[in-house]
This record gives sequence, C-alpha cells and structure tokens, in this order.
Amino acid sequence: MKLTSLPILLLIIMGFSCKRSSPVEENVEDARKSQSCGKAVVANASNFATVTSDAFTIMEASISGDCLTLKLGLASGCTDPASLDVLHGVSVATVYPQQHALKIALTYGVGCAMPGTRTYHFDLYPIRQKNTNKISVSISGQQGYYKTLEYKY
Repeated sequence: MKLTSLPILLLIIMGFSCKRSSPVEENVEDARKSQSCGKAVVANASNFATVTSDAFTIMEASISGDCLTLKLGLASGCTDPASLDVLHGVSVATVYPQQHALKIALTYGVGCAMPGTRTYHFDLYPIRQKNTNKISVSISGQQGYYKTLEYKY
C-alpha cells in the first residue's frame, strides 16, 4: 500500500512547488504579444553618440501605447533601407518626467532610384524606466527636425 500512495504524494508535492504566474503577469504578457509594434528600440545603445546615418527626413512622429510611429522621407528612394534602427541614449536630464533621446540610424542598400516615403513602427517597451509611468522622448533628425513626445505606460 505504501508504494501505490507514493506516486500520488509526489504528484501533489510537485503541483504545489511549480511556479505559477499571477493573472496580472499573464495579462501583461498577452497584451505585449497582441501589440504589433515592429522592431524594438535599442535601449541604452553603446554607439548612440557615434552612429552615422544616410540622409532621410522625418515627416511625422507619434506614440500610441508602446509603439513609436515614424513616417520617413527616404532621400535615395529606397522603400526598404538595408538597415533601420532607433537608438536610445541615456537620460539627458534629471527632471520629471525623465527626458530620453532617440536617434535614427538608417543605411541604404544599392539600387534605389526614386524618392519615397514609408511608415515604420518601433516598440518602446525596452526603454521603460522603473519607478515612473512616463518619460519624455526627444527625436531629432536631419534637416533640423526635433520633436518631444510623452511616452506613458
């Protein structure tokens, strides 16, 4: 009789020892998976100060939820640059809300001939800061573009 009750006892112990996520954690994960923000912003990019970029124009910038939307005018006419990243620099001021800088690093491929525009989406989730529910992000581009947006989360 002892041997038959041992497997049942082990199953009960294992059931209580498994880590379960709370409903809040599960809901947050579900929400993150359901958002289509595109490529993640590179948080605390080590090359933020030195990165170079090919020519482009920022036509519009906005934030909705965790998503940064950028409409770019592509100088060489590529509708799909060879590489496109949004880099996050460290906080630039000790004010509330915290101010963070974003920089666009774009590199064109070969064979682009006609001018074009395209809208891109980036996920801001990686730059969330602890102990606050909002930060200001400044986006600067070529040709004097500068815009500050509030990212609430």
